[in-house]
Amino acid sequence: MLPNSLYTSGSRGFCLDFSSKSANSCSNILFPRSNIFFLSDILKHSCFSNKILIFVFAVFFIFLSNASECEPLNINLWDFPRWLEPGEKTDRFRWIKRQIQQFEKENPEIKVTLTELSWGKGDEKLKISAIAGRNPDIAPGTVPLLFIREGLIEPIDEWLNESDQSDYLKGALKAFTVDGKIYGWPWYMGGQMLFVNTDIFASAGISLPENRRWTEPEFSTVLEKLRKHMNGTGEYPLGLFFQKNETANFPFAFIAGGDWLNEKREFLGDSVETLNGLKWLRELVEKKYIPPDSGGRTSQDAWDGFAREKRTAISAFGLWAISALRTKYPMNYQIMHFPAPEEKTNPPFLGVSGFYVFKNADKTRVNAAMKLARFLTLSERQRDLVHYTQFPTRASASDIYANDPQMKSAWEVLKDGRTVLNDPRWPQFDEEIESSIQTILLGEKKPEDAMKAARERIVSQMSRQTASMNENLEKKAWFGKFFMGLFPIMFIFAIFTGNVHLIFILPALSVIGIFLWYPLGEALSMAFTDCRFGSVGEYTLSNFIRAIEDPKFAVACKNTVIYTIVVVPANVFTALIMASLISTLTGRMKSFYRAMYYLPGVASVVVLTMVWRWIFNYDFGLGNTFLRFFGFNSIGWITDPNVAFFSVMLTGILRSPGGAMLIYLAAIANLPKSLFESAHLEGATDFQCWRLITVPLLRSTTLFLCITGCIDALQVFAQVFMLTNGGPGYSTEVVVHRVYTAAFRDFEFGLSSAMALLLFFSILIITIVQKKVAPGGDHEIS
Repeated sequence: MLPNSLYTSGSRGFCLDFSSKSANSCSNILFPRSNIFFLSDILKHSCFSNKILIFVFAVFFIFLSNASECEPLNINLWDFPRWLEPGEKTDRFRWIKRQIQQFEKENPEIKVTLTELSWGKGDEKLKISAIAGRNPDIAPGTVPLLFIREGLIEPIDEWLNESDQSDYLKGALKAFTVDGKIYGWPWYMGGQMLFVNTDIFASAGISLPENRRWTEPEFSTVLEKLRKHMNGTGEYPLGLFFQKNETANFPFAFIAGGDWLNEKREFLGDSVETLNGLKWLRELVEKKYIPPDSGGRTSQDAWDGFAREKRTAISAFGLWAISALRTKYPMNYQIMHFPAPEEKTNPPFLGVSGFYVFKNADKTRVNAAMKLARFLTLSERQRDLVHYTQFPTRASASDIYANDPQMKSAWEVLKDGRTVLNDPRWPQFDEEIESSIQTILLGEKKPEDAMKAARERIVSQMSRQTASMNENLEKKAWFGKFFMGLFPIMFIFAIFTGNVHLIFILPALSVIGIFLWYPLGEALSMAFTDCRFGSVGEYTLSNFIRAIEDPKFAVACKNTVIYTIVVVPANVFTALIMASLISTLTGRMKSFYRAMYYLPGVASVVVLTMVWRWIFNYDFGLGNTFLRFFGFNSIGWITDPNVAFFSVMLTGILRSPGGAMLIYLAAIANLPKSLFESAHLEGATDFQCWRLITVPLLRSTTLFLCITGCIDALQVFAQVFMLTNGGPGYSTEVVVHRVYTAAFRDFEFGLSSAMALLLFFSILIITIVQKKVAPGGDHEIS
């Protein structure tokens, strides 16, 4: 409403003060009576032209004032795909869209914008957006430890009423509790449990205990009976896997008690109980209860053996396996507790997911986001989790699986479950632990030695300072502001100095600058800055020291050099041979073979790597099938640390030499024919002409292909990422993969940039050495 006490007029003008605008709601009339009287009073004391201006301005202001009050508050929700609603075939966001519609209907003052994430890269997108200050209001997931450390998440304690606190299961709220505060609204909970194939147990004459529990001696006896029963088939009774970000099989390491870390963040991996459990794991390999390459196997390998081919009797998976075993791979199975010490339990690891709210200076947005998060996690919506094969976190959601015996059995196993340590550095701890277990299972290290090395690395990671990375980004913001303001300055300079032609190159320079120069400058700056999640500092050389002292980076450098030395000459030589043979053909035959060798190179490296992964499969891959056909033993192509890196190099060597071959063909076509005619007149054979004329004259082309091949090989990433993810242990780690994990998994931006800078200088030095050492140019033949 416009105030009617603040008005002054002069002979030719007027003054209005709108500073005390009242907060009318949208239900008020657009032109209140007091406003109309005030407006008429102004019009009586003004000339005709001023009357028109005053009237238009007043109406416009009142309209904007009321319109802004009527406009609903917009909040952003990001979510992942969930289940398919009954009758729905493609849209896995249908459920959340229905909830948003219902929420907006009940709260017309709030509008919700949904951003659909993918399971593949959605988590990385969320992390990058959050640290860049472009985060949503609400996001889903487990407790966001990295964001909490950065001070980006709003605690929900003041929005959590007594009825909510009493309704939530204690374990659900505990999963989102950090330093005494609750940082999320729990929505569902799941976990890993032990699945057994009851058909295999029945054929072996083994009965399952009624309480679904085994002690360690009982479980070992069961494995021995299964081994004897399955000995003729060459299969193994138990399927194990230890890989990064997978906790399914951790309870097997605690079969004698123990843990990795306690609440005080003290390392327990080298305790007597944990070491005994790790020794028991190694005995599983020696007694042939699990495959010898189990240390390099993945969850997909275990799932293939248990569900797809039904040749494994026991394996651990998450709740999702129940739905898959009902629909895609139907089988008779039972859910069991993990084997435990005498008179003790060995609880599985839980995963609790919910919705958390990001901090915002506008408390109205925070209130609206909290309201939506609570709405999405109420018990009436948690009952829909029956379609998701997950358990609700509210007691009032009742027993949604009352008529589902498998889910009831799963709940009996999971209700006393545990969670991993709530620490933002857990991904780094997990990598050290998983890699150590892999080396133990593969027989490379004894449990004592492996855990001693893991302790040193984990304690070193714990000793680093903790602070906020946002402070560091704010300190560096001047660089981006200066860079973004540089091009407008250049534009003005070009106009005032008369160098108008510079304007035409500004668009190209802007694109290059924004997408090349600026990122390179930021990366260079971060390499000399202690810039990472959980730690902040000034300019320093510590990143380079840490990179050089990092044992994983040292292994990555060695593997990258070996890959380059082996793969590049093989690729260049293959391309030279193919081009030399094809160049002797004519007509359609030449076109056919040229196309045949070039077209496979057009395929994506990701697609080719997926094909190689199936070829390298230990149990049913083409490679081992071929070996077994001729009476040889199977090879752990990507699961044996002594073989895995050679398999990676094999994929690089056998890659189609299409591009290099075409370059060689073009170079051979330009060679002077007179030299070959003269050589033939002198009695030279075709091979002598090729060795003494063709190859020497192609030195410039060979040098070019060697340089570009080295640059490409030193940056090898996709094959390693898709085939082995750097494992088993660190046997296939390469530099770019280490740079990737340091940046996008650990968010160690400074360390990652330092490693990338070292790689850049290595490529530069190798290229210069190649140019200096290798002879180039066309040479006369004497």
